[in-house]
Amino acid sequence: MKCTRISSTDIFDEYDYGNITGSAVLTVFKRDNTQYISINDVNVVNYKCNETAIEYCIGQMCTNNMTSSFEIPFGNESFTIDAYFPSPPGFEFFHGVVDDESFFASDGTLYSFDNLCTPALGNQSNLIVKETHCCLSFSPVPEAPANSPKCKKFQSRSSILNVDDNYSIFATTNMTFFLNGNNLTAVGTFSGPKTYGIDIFLNGNYWMCDTEAGAANISCFPFTFPNVDSKVLVVIEFTKWEGNVGYGSGGMMSRILIRNGQTLMEEGIPYTSKNNCMYLNFPFVGNSNQIVTNQFCCTEFETKDQKQESNEASIPYKILSHPPSLPYGYIKHSKYGNYNLIKHPSSPKTAV
Repeated sequence: MKCTRISSTDIFDEYDYGNITGSAVLTVFKRDNTQYISINDVNVVNYKCNETAIEYCIGQMCTNNMTSSFEIPFGNESFTIDAYFPSPPGFEFFHGVVDDESFFASDGTLYSFDNLCTPALGNQSNLIVKETHCCLSFSPVPEAPANSPKCKKFQSRSSILNVDDNYSIFATTNMTFFLNGNNLTAVGTFSGPKTYGIDIFLNGNYWMCDTEAGAANISCFPFTFPNVDSKVLVVIEFTKWEGNVGYGSGGMMSRILIRNGQTLMEEGIPYTSKNNCMYLNFPFVGNSNQIVTNQFCCTEFETKDQKQESNEASIPYKILSHPPSLPYGYIKHSKYGNYNLIKHPSSPKTAV
């Protein structure tokens, strides 16, 4: 089953600023082969200023009609919803992920009848943020062939190509991902201009890998899948640095879906020895004459009688014990919306 309709409730309580609450109901569906998100019942209140939001936005798509349904064509990606009051600042009251006509939690958790709600809690000194999503409606999914072996090693190649120069290579990243039980680790290399680097995100809010500008080796932070059916959208972002300011442009490079102990590239379709690769391309927003091509393949499977061993000994580069640090300056993401004055503390790359 996949979740097609969710409710969201967000509570922001900061010692100096005060209390803000936000809620909404979201539905995902397809019309004429295009995926849409419908947003309803939005209510965001700033109790310190005693103001109710008069507008909300997903990226650059906004509405000031707080009572009618707001329908937006939308791809497979993470997104936030920001509310705006008569007086600033704005407030991010929703963060979620949509993929293949379904919602799932930012940590990868897939909703089920046994797992209807997913709370996310940020509790810092003088600051509490709690966002709860609950699935309100399910639809069936195709069933994958039984007993497909689980993938334990993926290899990917992502390149920026110059369309106006016979598709010559401008920059390339090669990654290896190791899936050991629920633990996902990765290493890789980058080749490109000295002013460029890459970042890899999972579900939009988990910053897994990065490089310094022009660095050859990519360092990554381990990710742990929840102990339930789960999914990650792997997003790559190429970042051009101009002094201390970086401009990122990227998109989805792959999907890893774990359902019933199998690794799927999409619902009903497992990674297999005969069908082991995903191919996803998208325009490079940083240059209209460039595109990004992605190949993501399973290159090693578990065997029936094999007890999976740790891959740590085979990893040649540093595996970080904590998320990578944000370089001085800030990153402007093309995929993750605009910065508001108030952001959830779980956001891994937030301008401060």
